[in-house]
Amino acid sequence: MCGVERGSLGSQAMERPQRKQMELRGTAQPSTLRDYLQVARRRLWIILAVVVLTTASAAFFSVRQEKLYEASAQLLVRPGIDASTSPDRDLQTQADVASSSAEVAQRVRDALGTSTLPEIEVTPKTDSDILIFTSIAESPGLAANAATAYAVQFRAFQRELVTADILEELVDVEARPEVADEPEDH
Repeated sequence: MCGVERGSLGSQAMERPQRKQMELRGTAQPSTLRDYLQVARRRLWIILAVVVLTTASAAFFSVRQEKLYEASAQLLVRPGIDASTSPDRDLQTQADVASSSAEVAQRVRDALGTSTLPEIEVTPKTDSDILIFTSIAESPGLAANAATAYAVQFRAFQRELVTADILEELVDVEARPEVADEPEDH
């Protein structure tokens, strides 16, 4: 009889920790999908409130956000005469000059008749001699006009620089003393 009592005490001792764990979870059985669905049904109004508020907030901010339009113009850039630089590097330099030149920006402002300019980005097109002028503005017309004006004004600026270089070289050539033809010894 002593052995039976010990066995019954031992099984009671093992059941106590399991009961304690189940009581801490608040249930005598493991949670099931049904338990989770019941909790969701009880909290349905909270879930719906969060969904409605999130959707309404997103719609509100989307409607109030300023609409922006993007337009692009492409410009063929003739490769430079200097063969010592890589074509990709030369084209990137042209893009940097086009997007950062204060003179080009002023010409565009004058052409558009505005004091402020839309955002402009100038990027070289991969594996070509083309610059892409991309403008972002509040209206589609302004975006298109700005992209086109930047391309046209950059082309004019570029031509003036090349013309100035040619004229400078011409002046240098004309300033050199003439070399008389020396008679050839036969």
